[in-house]
Amino acid sequence: MLKKCILVTLAVLLALPAVAQDAKTVIANASKAMGYDQLRTIEYSGSGFEGTALGQAQSATGGWPKFTLKSFSRYVDLNAGSGQTALRSRPLDPSTGQLAGGGGLAATPETQQVTAIAPAATWAQKLDISLSPPGFLKLASAATNATVSSRNVNGSKYTGVSFPVDA
Repeated sequence: MLKKCILVTLAVLLALPAVAQDAKTVIANASKAMGYDQLRTIEYSGSGFEGTALGQAQSATGGWPKFTLKSFSRYVDLNAGSGQTALRSRPLDPSTGQLAGGGGLAATPETQQVTAIAPAATWAQKLDISLSPPGFLKLASAATNATVSSRNVNGSKYTGVSFPVDA
């Protein structure tokens, strides 16, 4: 019985390298499956609300003042590792029951912000790009020392990719 266990264990250990995939293959397969293998740029836009402003609410149930996000657009160049974000926002209209600055402060005019991320920007500035799924896969595919590991979590098998980055 002991000999059979040793033979089975040895067979499994010897078969593992044949089953294991290298990091480049895993990253390429993930990029292709998600449709990112030929993706070079991303652009999206929208409107809505942008968080809240620190200030005093007009009532205990009213919440803090919000800003209306009139327009938002983001462009990301995955090959260059650069991008631009543009937004226009304004405080909510006082007719909504909330004054713009909270606590009776006067309304401020509409503001416009444009933020650019240069190809030579720092890691912190490029974090939004790097943490997006296509940005992560693009960064991982360029890494020279990416590694792959497999784990079982709650009965499901997952393949993870990790690699060091220059901060």
